[in-house]
Amino acid sequence: MRIIALIGLLLSTVLSNAQNDTIYTSLSDTTLQLDQVIHVDLSNQTLSNLPAQLFQCLNLQTLNLSNNKLEELPDEIANLKKLEILNLDNNILEGLPKSFKDFKALKELYLNSAIRANSINSIFGLFSKNTSLAKLELSNNSIIVLPNSIKSLKTLKHLELSKNLLVQLPKNIAKMPMLRYIGLSYNPQLDFRSAFENIAPIKTLRHIDISFNELSEVPKEVMDCRYISTLNIANNKITELPDRMTQLIRMKTLRAENNEIQTISEAFSLLEGLQHWNINNNKITALPGGIGDMAELQTLQANNNQLTDLPETIRQLRELKTLDLGKNEINKLGFNIGSLRALNYLDLNGAQLSDLKAKGLAALTALEYLDLSNNPALNWEEIMPVINQLTALQTLQLAYNNIAQVPDALAQCTQLSTIDLSGNKGIATASFWNTLATFSKLQALNLTAVELNTIPDDISNLQQLEYLNLDKNSIEILVESIGKLTDLKVLSLNSTDLKTIPATTTQLKQLEKLSLTNCMELEIDALFTAIETIKLLELDLTSSKLAPLPEKIPSLLTQKITLTNAIIEEDEVSRLKKELPNTEIIYE
Repeated sequence: MRIIALIGLLLSTVLSNAQNDTIYTSLSDTTLQLDQVIHVDLSNQTLSNLPAQLFQCLNLQTLNLSNNKLEELPDEIANLKKLEILNLDNNILEGLPKSFKDFKALKELYLNSAIRANSINSIFGLFSKNTSLAKLELSNNSIIVLPNSIKSLKTLKHLELSKNLLVQLPKNIAKMPMLRYIGLSYNPQLDFRSAFENIAPIKTLRHIDISFNELSEVPKEVMDCRYISTLNIANNKITELPDRMTQLIRMKTLRAENNEIQTISEAFSLLEGLQHWNINNNKITALPGGIGDMAELQTLQANNNQLTDLPETIRQLRELKTLDLGKNEINKLGFNIGSLRALNYLDLNGAQLSDLKAKGLAALTALEYLDLSNNPALNWEEIMPVINQLTALQTLQLAYNNIAQVPDALAQCTQLSTIDLSGNKGIATASFWNTLATFSKLQALNLTAVELNTIPDDISNLQQLEYLNLDKNSIEILVESIGKLTDLKVLSLNSTDLKTIPATTTQLKQLEKLSLTNCMELEIDALFTAIETIKLLELDLTSSKLAPLPEKIPSLLTQKITLTNAIIEEDEVSRLKKELPNTEIIYE
C-alpha cells in the first residue's frame, strides 16, 4: 500500500509540475486547477473584459494581455499578488487601477501603445511601494512630460520611452539609483542637452538609445555619462564623430549607422576598449589611422560608405571577428587580410576590389561567412582554388564575378549551408552539380542569371534544400525530380521561360512561397493542379502573362495570390475571388 501511495504522490507531483510549466491561452476548462496556473497568455483575443477565472489564479507569475481592446483593468486584478511579469502592450487603457500598488512582486511591466496620453501621470506613483520592478516599457504613448514621481522607481533598471512626444526629462530622474538602460529613440522634440544633464549623475547607467531623433550632432552632454557601455545614435543626421567622444572610455558598443557622417576624429582610436562599432550607410572617406590600437575591437561594420583606402594598422586587430567593408571603392585592402585570424564574418560585397591575396584569404580558417560578390576585377582563377581551405565556411556568396568554374575541391567545405553564385554565366556545368550534391547541409542555393536552360535530375540529391532561386534563366520546364526536395520552403522562378509546373510539385508539402513573376507563358491549369494540396503562404504572379483559367478552379489552400500588373482579364480575376473566398487576391 505504501508503494501505491508513493507512486500516487509522484504521479500527482509530475502532473502538478506539468501544469505549472504550461502556458494557458484559455481558462475555460472546468477541470483546470486555477491555483496551480503559473503562466497565462490571453494575447490577440480582442478582449474588452477579462475572464473571471483569471482572478482565481492566485499563484500566477506571468500574464500576457497584449493586443486586445482593454479600456480598463478591474480592481480584482490585485488578487494576483505573485504576478512578476505583466504585458499590456497595444490596448487602450485609460490608466491603471489604484490596486496596482499591491503588486509588490511585479518585476516587468509592458505598456507599449497601451495608455491614453492624459492618463500617464498617475502610473508612476502606483509603484512607490514596489521593491521589485526592474523593467518598464512605455513606448508609443504620446507622453510629453514624465512626472516627478518617477523617482519612486528605486529598483528600475530598464526604462523604455521610445516613440513618444517627450520635450524634457525631470531632474529627479537622477534619483533612480539602479537604472541601467534608457530608450529615448523617436523623440525628436526632446531637449537632449538638459536630458543628459539630468541622467549623467546615474552611475549605474550603461545603455542609452537616442536613435531616430534627427540629431545633426552628438550632444556634447552625452560625454558626461562616463559609465555607459552602449550608445545608439543610429538613424540621425549626424555628420561627425568628434574628439570629445573619446571621453567615453568605458564604451564597448557604438551604433552610428544610417547617418551622414563624413569624418571621424583621428583621436577615435583612443577608445581602446570599444568592441562593436557600426558605421554602415554613411559618407565616411577614411577610418582613423590608429585604428589598430583599438585592441578589443571584435566587430567593424563600415558598409556603404566612400572609403577608398584602409589603414594598414587594421591588421593589428587580433580580436576582430566581423569585418564588413562592402559597397565602398577600396580597390586594394592595403593590409594582409590573413593577419585577422579570428575573423568568422567577412563581407567585401561591391568593394570594387582588384587585388586580394589568395594566400591571405586561405589563412582565415575560422571564417564562416564570406561575401565577395560584385568584385569581377579580382583574379578568380587564383582565388577559387583556395576557398576550399576555408573548411568552416557556412555561407559563400560570390555573385556577379564572371567566375567560369567551381573547383571540385570546394566539396571540402562540408559545412556550407548557403551558396550564391548568381550572375556567373555558364557556371552550372555537370561537375558543378556533382559538387553541389556533396553538400549535405546545403539549405539555400541562388543561381539567378547563370544561363541555365535545364535543371538536371540530380537536383533531387539536394535533400536539405529549403530555398532555391533560379530567376532570370531560360528554363522552360521543371524536372519531375524537383518533387523530391521535400524540405523546400521557397522556390523562385521569376523572369524565366517557364510554361508548366510538374505534377510532382504537389509533394512539396513544406513550400511556403512560389514566385513566378514576369513569366509570359504560364499554363495556369497545370500550375493550380500542382499546388492544389500545398498550404502556400503566397503564390506571386506579378507581371506574368496568364493563360485562361481552367473551367473548374481547384480549391486551393494558398493564403495569398499576387496578381499585380499581371496580364489577365478582369473577369477572370473576379472569378478567382469568387471561387477562392479564403484566398487573398491582390490585383492592381
